[in-house]
Amino acid sequence: MAFYCKYCGEEYSDLSRLLNYSCSRNPNGNYHQPYEGCHANPFYCKYCGEEYSDLSRLLNYSCSRNPNGNYHEPL
Repeated sequence: MAFYCKYCGEEYSDLSRLLNYSCSRNPNGNYHQPYEGCHANPFYCKYCGEEYSDLSRLLNYSCSRNPNGNYHEPL
């Protein structure tokens, strides 16, 4: 099973590893946080509907329709 960070989409095979590494995209400046949404491929942006093959790509590209920030956010 894979675990993903909800801020950057980085993938880890172990939840404890995910939680013990810092995330540069975390707005609180702390560690990765688990993504609890659907892990099905493809991933869609909830603001513009754009489709990506993996979560990290979705979270690292800008979205002009996101009212809360610069990047896509998953459904």
